Amino acid sequence: MAQNLGKYAELFDASLVYSEFLPMFFKFCSDNVVRVALAVCDALPPIIMKFNDDEVKQSGIVRVVRNRYFNAKTFRKRQLYIQMVGGAMMQQKEIFEKYFKIDYMSLVNDKTVNVRICLSKALRFHFLKEISGQFVYDQDINDMIRVLKLDKSEDVQYHVQDIETFPLNDTREVTLESFLDHLQQLRMASSSKVSDSDSSYSEDEMKVESEIKRHNSDEFIDHGPVLK
Repeated sequence: MAQNLGKYAELFDASLVYSEFLPMFFKFCSDNVVRVALAVCDALPPIIMKFNDDEVKQSGIVRVVRNRYFNAKTFRKRQLYIQMVGGAMMQQKEIFEKYFKIDYMSLVNDKTVNVRICLSKALRFHFLKEISGQFVYDQDINDMIRVLKLDKSEDVQYHVQDIETFPLNDTREVTLESFLDHLQQLRMASSSKVSDSDSSYSEDEMKVESEIKRHNSDEFIDHGPVLK
């Protein structure tokens, strides 16, 4: 079920995706079996794209993902965030740039080496194995590679060391400090573009959380026939 959730999201209408498949997505992400949580990650792009005509609802879903995983205190959830947005989501260029790119790039500075290793692996796949990777020629993402090549952990460096960055003749010196400064400028520019309607996102975020709780409640779950 987890690995096919994205296909179901593509087939059914947005209202059903919102009320049923979206809560399932977060439920599978919280599964104690790692394989189940990883299998459902690629369902996020079709779920997000289902709401291309409803920006408020779409943004509410993104905020829940961000709060639950990108801002998570446990490194395993931050790794799961990378799996969610660093795979199939990167192939949806406009959506990735709009909602995920800055946060994703900031993970080069994650305090946990396992998270940075996961990030390096994801970038390696996008650059060397993904067919027509959308960000292979993106300067910011290439600068991520340059920063990870300088990481203090050799395990992080290992997965990106043989990736040729674009442009090939670039002589700029990109350090972690200069990259983080650049990200801060991008965040400030992004914040200035937020519309007045953004105030409604928190309300819709609450609606998403409410649907998740409803879906996982004992009243909602069918436990089968009850013996009397």
